[in-house]
Amino acid sequence: MESARVCVIDNSPTIRETIAIVLGGDHSVSCLTVEEYLRDPSKGNDADLLILADGALPAESAHLLRGRPILWLQSAAGTPRTPTRRRVSVPRSFSPEDLRATVRALLAGPAVAQPALDSWSGLEYPILPAELAPLAQRAIATRLPVIICGEPGTGKARLARA
Repeated sequence: MESARVCVIDNSPTIRETIAIVLGGDHSVSCLTVEEYLRDPSKGNDADLLILADGALPAESAHLLRGRPILWLQSAAGTPRTPTRRRVSVPRSFSPEDLRATVRALLAGPAVAQPALDSWSGLEYPILPAELAPLAQRAIATRLPVIICGEPGTGKARLARA
């Protein structure tokens, strides 16, 4: 059986080397700096799992990550990410056992393609009017800050929580 391919994208040589050592016995691990990956994203295309430094990739590069399981290396000062079946966060100060278990869980999950934004129904009526759903879905697709404004009582807080 072929071992799973893991690509570590982080600017810290210590983190890259540590992850390669921890996972190297069970997986084929390749390591790239963020700059190397942005110069040639195809270097990570054959990976079954990407391990990324949180905030390493600019928002305009988010399309490179679609459809892949991702393990985010969360910095202590960073905002925690909401875990999904295919995307989870671990602290940069991870324990080897936790990292191995998280990688196993991500790789064992069924391959789920990232849903297209126009088919995602999380922000439809009754959360907000149907004509505003496409605009909200575009805002979700970016990591840039979004200002939600409107008259009192129109559901701004409910939209933000959603």
